[in-house]
Amino acid sequence: MKKLLFLPAFLAAFSLLAAPVVEIDFDDAKDYAVNDTLTFKIRVTDEGAPVSCGKLGVVEYSESTGMPFEFKSELALSETGEAEYVTRLDRPGFVRIEVGLKDPEDADKVLARAVCGAQAEAAKVVRNSERPADFDEFWDGQLARLAEVPVEVISKVEVPISDPELICYDVQVKCVDGVPVSGYLTMPRNAEPGTLPAVVTYHGAGVYSAFQMVRYAKAGAIAFDINAHGVKNGQPQEYYNNLDRGELAGYYVRGKNDREKCYFLDMFLRVRRSLDYVKTLPEWDGKNLFAGGGSQGGAQAIVAAALDSDVNFTAPQAPWLCNFEGRLDGRNYPGWPDLYTPDENNRPNDPATADAMRYFDMVNLAGRIGDNCEVYMTLGLIDPTCLPSGIMAAYNAMPTKNKSYAIFPKDNHGGPHLYEAGGNRLVEKIKSVTQHK
Repeated sequence: MKKLLFLPAFLAAFSLLAAPVVEIDFDDAKDYAVNDTLTFKIRVTDEGAPVSCGKLGVVEYSESTGMPFEFKSELALSETGEAEYVTRLDRPGFVRIEVGLKDPEDADKVLARAVCGAQAEAAKVVRNSERPADFDEFWDGQLARLAEVPVEVISKVEVPISDPELICYDVQVKCVDGVPVSGYLTMPRNAEPGTLPAVVTYHGAGVYSAFQMVRYAKAGAIAFDINAHGVKNGQPQEYYNNLDRGELAGYYVRGKNDREKCYFLDMFLRVRRSLDYVKTLPEWDGKNLFAGGGSQGGAQAIVAAALDSDVNFTAPQAPWLCNFEGRLDGRNYPGWPDLYTPDENNRPNDPATADAMRYFDMVNLAGRIGDNCEVYMTLGLIDPTCLPSGIMAAYNAMPTKNKSYAIFPKDNHGGPHLYEAGGNRLVEKIKSVTQHK
């Protein structure tokens, strides 16, 4: 029996309920099928004693076809402070419930809450529509545009690193539209030519400096971590805050209704250029090229394998931008950001955006990943930002048979276990190709 425990979001300032806690038990060790009963057992305590006869507000986010995606209801606690919430799924997918203890003096207040999720036949969740007919033509044309820009290092400056066995450089490489690839290149010092696998890692949403990926370099790899926007690395935090609030504010919705102007277009081409660059390094072994990242970085890890067939292992963790069109079939909660919404006829209220974003949807880019690439994907069962059904739709759209996934029932978008698992697998892959050398 697995248990999810969340401390109160805030506490009421009165003596009847000093420190209530909501707990949800769900047996996620079982493999549930469509139409199986899913029973969530709820218990509420206050300093260890049961909270009897209280009221619980429940919000169910369900992918069943016969009910609204967001369904609100109420439960009464028994004298022992317990309640059960029962539901089911009538198609492969996921359900998430959010349970809140209502303030007995103010029904609009929530004293404590917990979140729990369940899945039925997740491996059968599929995409909502086919790829655009010109999808590959579009991306092959963009790669041709990128190829017109030479893989030229603009700057490469050695920067301090705490481990004397490693060396690190701040690197900028030419890319399209005048925005470079910008990252930290970390590797074992004095490595011999042709001896190291390469790992390229990508960032989640926001504006940050690249990181020194010491862990992967210590395991024996070229580790190239790039920031998502081609900005300077190693600057004071105020520099990134100002970009986030100013020049790069809301970047993720820029050009969303035009595939030629979408912000993700150049971001994804920088992903490909980062791979082009590490393949020029004399230390690269010429055959092992890995990618990884979480959230937006998880999407970029998929893009890496989709746009470069030399990538032979990728570890996307809770990847973003998966299966936008699932919303039109009651499949996906909007997640973040809400790029468009269904109208009363389940058609997009912004058709231009819906059409353009198909070219940046992971369910479509995943279709370019072949058997040469091993995929290890992770997801959190209670993630409200990058939803499990979208991630599984992208996973199931990958033609490669060399793939696996792991669901972490207790993880929301903050992880941490799904990110740890992805990082651990990258280390395993590095060691698997370096130990025999």
